[in-house]
Amino acid sequence: SWVRANCYSLLVIFLAGIGSAAFAVYSGENLVFAISGIALVLPFIALIHSWIFYAKQVVSLHDHHMEASQGIIAKRTYFTRYRNIKKTLTTVYPGGKDGSLRVFVAGEQTLGAQKQQSEKKSQYTRTVPCSFTLGFLPEVSKGSQLLDDVLAGRLEVQDELTELEPLELITESKRGKGNSLVSLILLSIVIFPLLPFLVITLPLTLLSVKRWRYRLEAGRIVSSWGLLFKKKESILLDRIDSQQQTQGFLGKLFKNGTVKVMTAGSSKPDLIISDSTSYQTISQRIKKMIKKG
Repeated sequence: SWVRANCYSLLVIFLAGIGSAAFAVYSGENLVFAISGIALVLPFIALIHSWIFYAKQVVSLHDHHMEASQGIIAKRTYFTRYRNIKKTLTTVYPGGKDGSLRVFVAGEQTLGAQKQQSEKKSQYTRTVPCSFTLGFLPEVSKGSQLLDDVLAGRLEVQDELTELEPLELITESKRGKGNSLVSLILLSIVIFPLLPFLVITLPLTLLSVKRWRYRLEAGRIVSSWGLLFKKKESILLDRIDSQQQTQGFLGKLFKNGTVKVMTAGSSKPDLIISDSTSYQTISQRIKKMIKKG
């Protein structure tokens, strides 16, 4: 699971290590060869650390709140009420059903840094959502669905959580291909060294866009995407505070649009339904379902 979860970074480290070793053999530089050997050993150290770290991870669901604890020596414990959980993000690792679950909680934290410029101090700040991530969970998609059912009040917390029937599908939409392809071509023209790579980037972009799905179900909105790492973002309708419907130039050209969904206390959209051909229908359905409660 750890290898599948870190396949991209491991591939880069492996290629860099092999390349450095080849350069060391060709140039006769023993120092470069030693550095390349150390680079290939580092992933094994990270593997052992992750093994111990996530083996001690504990997640528990209670009647009105959930708790999670992580750490080897320094322990970190998370506590949140169900009503304060605004959305979840599930990532399934390639080639399996296990993955990570990121839980987003109401509220934001501000990160800032000072930079000295011509005897003047400027403050740069950015806001990030409050969240915590649980890694290497078995059957993570099923677990995410069960958590949504608990949050929505469809399922009571018991010793054994049983899977319920899927929620009723109200409407489903795909992501428009034209917007992404035109944007990629224009970007490649502006940054002209990217033009020769269009033979690779165009098929990959097309395949990636095809994987996007937007589902409006009875009680929640689900956005799913991803080629190797399959991701699913879920937000309950009763957490939605406002929404924004937009249509840019490419949207008018290809007859699609975007719906941005916000929860209370968020400075940025919590979920974006991009380049959807059914964006007007989705927006209207969300309004009706929220009014009905």
